[in-house]
Amino acid sequence: MDPRAFCTSSRIFIVAGKGGVGKTTVSAALARTAALAGLSSLIVEVESRSGLTALFGRAGVLGYGQIELSAAGSPPGAGAVVARTITPDDALLEYPASRTSSCWARSRRSNANGARM
Repeated sequence: MDPRAFCTSSRIFIVAGKGGVGKTTVSAALARTAALAGLSSLIVEVESRSGLTALFGRAGVLGYGQIELSAAGSPPGAGAVVARTITPDDALLEYPASRTSSCWARSRRSNANGARM
């Protein structure tokens, strides 16, 4: 099987299952496979208690901000692997802010005659 073809067959892969079945390991393997095929990937952790950083030789835990687990070009031609965690509380706090700013941006647009829309 061609790893690049497999990794581009979908824009998103969801790895789910009961605790202890290897979700973190499979997610890391998929991301690394994509990276070695020259693709960049983002891993989004929703449990925020995995050892994902350790699988990439990094210390610490994931946070809400995105961190680089594997740099692009390492090895040459590889894509980057980045990761972050999101909890329901974080999502709830971010959603109203994102909706407010996008609504504000739409209200500031003008039509062809210069009138505000």
